[in-house]
Amino acid sequence: MNNSVRCKKTHKLRLQLGIFNVGFWVLVTSSVLIWKTPLEILFNDLNPIILLFIWIATYVALQTPFDLISNVLLKNSDSPEILRKQWIKGVAAQCFVFTLVSILLVPATNLQSGFCIGSMLVLLVLATSRVSFLQWITSDKTQELADSTVPTKIIDPKTSSFTGGLGWSLFSQFQILPEKWKNDSLVHIEKLRRNAHIKYGSSRRAIIGLIFWNSLGILLGAKISLYQSVNPAGSIIYFSSWMTIWSFISLLIFPFLSRGSLFAADRYAADIAPEETRKWLKKFPEKIDENGHVNRLLESIFYPIPSSSTRLEQLESHSSLPKLGNLARSNLFLSWATFNLTARAVHCNVGKPALWVFPPES
Repeated sequence: MNNSVRCKKTHKLRLQLGIFNVGFWVLVTSSVLIWKTPLEILFNDLNPIILLFIWIATYVALQTPFDLISNVLLKNSDSPEILRKQWIKGVAAQCFVFTLVSILLVPATNLQSGFCIGSMLVLLVLATSRVSFLQWITSDKTQELADSTVPTKIIDPKTSSFTGGLGWSLFSQFQILPEKWKNDSLVHIEKLRRNAHIKYGSSRRAIIGLIFWNSLGILLGAKISLYQSVNPAGSIIYFSSWMTIWSFISLLIFPFLSRGSLFAADRYAADIAPEETRKWLKKFPEKIDENGHVNRLLESIFYPIPSSSTRLEQLESHSSLPKLGNLARSNLFLSWATFNLTARAVHCNVGKPALWVFPPES
């Protein structure tokens, strides 16, 4: 089997695994909300701390087989031992955030719109501490790269498909690059592109957009009384279930909405270095181990980073798509703040702990 056929088969398996994994959690959480009445009888007799522990432990137990399948079939790392350590630390990090969200939300169970305040506070903390989570999970420290107009840090997560991305401190932005890109002769094109994202304010719009989107979902759930329960932990379980479904909706619409910023950054780089930009766009699928989909409709739904051919075509057009930032991939990590159970179940990051924090982006 030649390399091209093997890659196509891997891409297909990854997409199928992600679809099945996300669908599984949508089915589970929908069932929780549908069977809310009989569950309330059970919840009435359980200690809230025990009930929350059961919910989080069940999530970890049910997600683990998908991670294992991903690692066995798709060979996510050259070092199974390193991947195992990263997985343990990644699960611990996510459970910590879920526990923190639960602690903040318990006092708000009688004021259900208060769920919004607690969750959005955690979302903002996650947005500014993303690199710290990455360093914890990968057991690696970032290093400053001096020869760059945009403040740049490099890190080696030892994970395939890692692209890094834009990070936030309290008052400024910087970019994260994988160490293996450091000596790539075309990496300056990606730096130009990320500079464009900063120049256009795409990342800022993405965070504002995600705060609005997730707040809307939380308030809608409160409006239709989805979180009401005899047990405070039951309220949080219903909240988690609803926000998992709400996040599933975002998985269907955000990839298309994220494209405006991506195409604008491509054109920005092409205006400065046209030939090198084309070479980088042709090369980029190798970096993320995927190249969109031949079906343009499926590509617009499942692939926030379209194929190289689509991106090259868009260089010649003047797209009117708004520059909303990387909504699709940014929401995966930031939606930990809403107890979203599909956050590490999509095809681009299932079984890859470093990508739970920084999914592949462009």
